[in-house]
Amino acid sequence: MSIITAIDIFRQARTGFALVETDCKAAFDCCIPEIVKMSWLAKGVPPTVAEFIYNHQTQTKYDVTAGGLISSRTYGGEDTTFGNGQGGGISADCFTVSQDITNRALEQCPVQACSIRDPISGEVKTSNGSLFADDLSISAGSNITNNSPTTNLNKLQRVTQYANNCHRASGGSFSIPKCSFRLVAITKAGQVQDHPATFSITPTPTSQPEQFIQKPLKEAHRTLGIHITPDLKPHRQIQLLLQKSIQARTSMRMNPLPPDASFCAYQQHLLPAFIYPLVAQRLTIKDINRIQSPIITQLLHRLNLASTMSRRLIHLPSRFGGAGIPNWAATTCARQIEFLSKALDAKSFHGHAMRTSLHTSQLEFGHGQNLLAVMDVRMEGMTSTWITNLHQSCVEFGISITGGWCAPLQRTKDQHIATAFINNCPNHTPKQLRLFRECFRHMHTTTLADITNAAGTHLAQGIRKLKGPVYPSVYHFHVNPITITRSHQDIWREFLNTLISNITTDKLSTPLGAWTSTPSTIRPYRLAGGSFFHQHSNDQWYRHHLSDTQRSTRNTFRRYSRSVYYLQELPSRNTIVDAVKRGGYLYVAAIPLGNEDLHLHHHTGGPPPQSPVGHARDFQAFLIFVRSKLVAFVTPSSAQAFFDRLFVDFQATQGGFRRLLQAIENGEIFNISTDGSKIDSDEASAGWLFWIVLQEDDDDYDAEEDTDKTNGRRRILLANTILVDGRLQSNTSYRAEGTGKLAAVIVLQCLYDFLGRTPTKPTYHTCDNQALVSRVNTIRKYNDYKTLNDPIDGDIVVPTAYWATATKLDSKWVRGHAERRKVDISEWTDDEWA
Repeated sequence: MSIITAIDIFRQARTGFALVETDCKAAFDCCIPEIVKMSWLAKGVPPTVAEFIYNHQTQTKYDVTAGGLISSRTYGGEDTTFGNGQGGGISADCFTVSQDITNRALEQCPVQACSIRDPISGEVKTSNGSLFADDLSISAGSNITNNSPTTNLNKLQRVTQYANNCHRASGGSFSIPKCSFRLVAITKAGQVQDHPATFSITPTPTSQPEQFIQKPLKEAHRTLGIHITPDLKPHRQIQLLLQKSIQARTSMRMNPLPPDASFCAYQQHLLPAFIYPLVAQRLTIKDINRIQSPIITQLLHRLNLASTMSRRLIHLPSRFGGAGIPNWAATTCARQIEFLSKALDAKSFHGHAMRTSLHTSQLEFGHGQNLLAVMDVRMEGMTSTWITNLHQSCVEFGISITGGWCAPLQRTKDQHIATAFINNCPNHTPKQLRLFRECFRHMHTTTLADITNAAGTHLAQGIRKLKGPVYPSVYHFHVNPITITRSHQDIWREFLNTLISNITTDKLSTPLGAWTSTPSTIRPYRLAGGSFFHQHSNDQWYRHHLSDTQRSTRNTFRRYSRSVYYLQELPSRNTIVDAVKRGGYLYVAAIPLGNEDLHLHHHTGGPPPQSPVGHARDFQAFLIFVRSKLVAFVTPSSAQAFFDRLFVDFQATQGGFRRLLQAIENGEIFNISTDGSKIDSDEASAGWLFWIVLQEDDDDYDAEEDTDKTNGRRRILLANTILVDGRLQSNTSYRAEGTGKLAAVIVLQCLYDFLGRTPTKPTYHTCDNQALVSRVNTIRKYNDYKTLNDPIDGDIVVPTAYWATATKLDSKWVRGHAERRKVDISEWTDDEWA
């Protein structure tokens, strides 16, 4: 399935790929018992069991009969052959465990043959092969870049050579005559073609290179009992399975069995033998019924039933008067649904590939519901994949799979692009729907907001030309562009004309309203009050200098210099606008027609916004990053619980978070303060906050609020609280203080990793627990942390000292809560909190 899904993704991305199938020569005979034994022990198998397996390999005698003569052979031991033998009961398991190090080395190869990126989240995973027993399948391709056939072949050749070298290290080798490769190119029209080439590896350092056989697209190859055709045309697969079904019918006819035995053979042997390959292939219900028919006809004869029975009666359970013969199509559909539901949640490469294929199909679908949740089989213009075939089967059986991702609406009165076409052009033909889907895929469009101006009143400039996306999308569509013909332009123009009221100005009949979510297209221009902000390629916002005001009889513009600007944080309240570059200036409408406010720091759904260069820089993207990196700080079993307690209380403001990122990137000095407490119920908690001191040259500085002329006014950038983990009776004020400091240094390290920076300047930390500060600073002076005299609270203090060193944290003790130490509570005031 990993290979089939990868091929689906490459076809969806309209990029070529390469495949290689290898076979190990006498694989089980090449298992060294000593290596197998060490491998079992390394995986935690008890020594007694590992010794038993070793004795089975080295002391079992095999009697081989040939030509009337019997020869006894013992595997393993001195002066004898080694290995497991092809017929050993545990041969496959011993070979797999002994090759585990080979598998790990293959994934660590510097060359990554297969790279797949999720079009929604942008997550990238790589794979260098799928190995089961002695069969190794390697695919080379990418849906990120358009690799040439030569690039794919070179990567495939290097990874295959690396796999051969690793296999040789354990005494094995490839059987070159049984190995084959394929090299596939995809044309601009989306058609797959063979690309003639030669492929060879050097089996041993002293041997000459040997070539693999190149198989054409139309020739299927068998992998683990499944025939795979890279062109994904099912005709060859149907012929192979139909031939197998006819052979099974002949076998049943030549070996008469009583009715009960015939039905048992069908259930226990024939059904699993066919369902296994059917689940992995994309055959329609009609095709599966055709494959099942020969066996059903013979089975009905054995059960003394008429072969002219209707299909419904044949598959109806016996308690309702039917024959009770399972329907292969329904069973296949159920198994595929079960397989998909488990794979979508898997963190493996295969699960990632399944999610990528489903998300790509959803972008091609273009509606506001998940593809598998609707009873809609109008999929013209979509790439035919294993998932789309499953959807067609589900529709025929009346099955709806809820959940999944779909592109969110971005504005009020917004519509999904395919839904708008069906509503505005109700009399469209299947061909027109195919052409339109290819159009909006070519334009990287999900909703109408992607093809309108920032105010939502007119079509975006250049949208009619159909030459490519007007605004860059945060989603990753296909790599190769779609070939646009006159038919595409006609149907695209016809659709756009249904949206507008004035063909001259392209004004929308129903203007779009306020933004309700983060735009799925990159809109780098903002107005905030009288200031104009432009997001540059370094992912930073710059405020441009207002040069002058130009007026004309028709429009009012503000002209901004493209060369005079300075870095400044984008205000939280701003308006998305369009700008026109003319000469050395940027022209922006003085009064945006929409005049709607969008709080960019408040992400309402969908993927985080992305900038023209780099990844998303908002707080939601940081949360996702922290969740994925937290296993570096705490044990995997506790990572999720720690993350859930880390940011639970206070919502971060986007302005403060971006100011914190700016301070780290610019090398500015910022501070961290932590505090902890324990109450009478033995519960304990801690607080941590990041803050800076505003100076007079800071944009947020206010002289009237600056009562301390020495240090300036303080501004909190990021803060939260965390409950102390542990038994209540073990909670102490000291442990609470330590938990706060540990949480702060973890967040600080994540901030540096998030920006890809290394600490160069110290971060100043204040804490009112003198013992904690002294203890952590003392531990940081030693490289050997085993010198810790008192192990109490060492689970907090030691990692805090380690990460404090990594982040250059400079801790200092300060007196805290002086008035709270007074015995008389009536003397407490709020002055110290001012």
